[in-house]
Amino acid sequence: MSPLHRYLVIVFVLFWGGFFSTLTIAQDRIQIEIAVEKSSLMREVHQWVQALQKNGITNVRVTYGKVEVKVTQTGPPENRYYTVYGKLGADGKLHLPGKTFTLSNVSHVKSWASDLRSGGVDEVVGEKGEFGLTKKQLIALYEDLTPDSLVVTDKKRFATVIKELAAEIATPVIVDQTAAKILESEEIYSGQLTGLSRGTALAIALQRCGHLMIPENVGGKISLRILPKGDQKEFWPAGWPPNQPTQKLFPAILTLLPVQMENIPLQQALDAVEERLKVPFIYDLYKLNAMKIDPNKIMVTIPESTITYKSLLDKVLRKAHMYGEVRIDEAGRPFYWISTHRISPLKKK
Repeated sequence: MSPLHRYLVIVFVLFWGGFFSTLTIAQDRIQIEIAVEKSSLMREVHQWVQALQKNGITNVRVTYGKVEVKVTQTGPPENRYYTVYGKLGADGKLHLPGKTFTLSNVSHVKSWASDLRSGGVDEVVGEKGEFGLTKKQLIALYEDLTPDSLVVTDKKRFATVIKELAAEIATPVIVDQTAAKILESEEIYSGQLTGLSRGTALAIALQRCGHLMIPENVGGKISLRILPKGDQKEFWPAGWPPNQPTQKLFPAILTLLPVQMENIPLQQALDAVEERLKVPFIYDLYKLNAMKIDPNKIMVTIPESTITYKSLLDKVLRKAHMYGEVRIDEAGRPFYWISTHRISPLKKK
């Protein structure tokens, strides 16, 4: 028997006793097998065994040699048993499927094991994409947010609108403590969101009152957390960039028309175009109100000409320091988003 094997046997007796055969902590349902690559790592083995034990990771077996880092599972979905094959590399780090640990962050192994237990193999080895979700999780969330919203929003309290939109979604929606006031707001929502997908409708309603939602992944369980709008870099958007050219997605906006406008309210012009194009016009009222831009009070004039609807919209919106763009909801349907680039309010003349 090599010195390393003798040492491992001593480690087993001192720290684990006869634990491996009895597996007394059955609720873990996880066995971790750590392969030690080099005999020069005896001191590190001792440190890791102690550190894991202190952090409640006791269902561990140490072996010598090389192993493929992976997870296998047995049993039915409601009663999975996982065997984790990891290695203690020459760098002294513990390599487990999907993650590498050092002695300084050994406490994270417990969280990793918890994620495996609650979320399955995909949770720890699946490649993470947007919002820290695996591809499978992101697809499932997207599908949940794709059906049409049936909530009538116009002339209801903001709090009621948010509650009813959230109730349409199977994914749990959590209101963060910092956003609790949104459920107490007496402000009245104006405008309809029916005809849009559930995810886009909720994101727009939240954006309207200065909030947003961020998908969270805790132990493989996905939720949507509502937060006040701040400097967050990643959040579920109020509509998505088009996934195909405008002429294919929304050809009507490129149609030519004869036009002449003389000193009419901007809102009147926008309403007329919306009626002709048959797509929802969604206003970024949070920004427009903050910048004191009221389309009903801004007059526009367009000389007689023949232009596309897109050019017409660009011209009239530019006069009001506004812009419009085509977005799509989760179902891939277009709508026209109207906002402003201004960072300071318009001054009254």
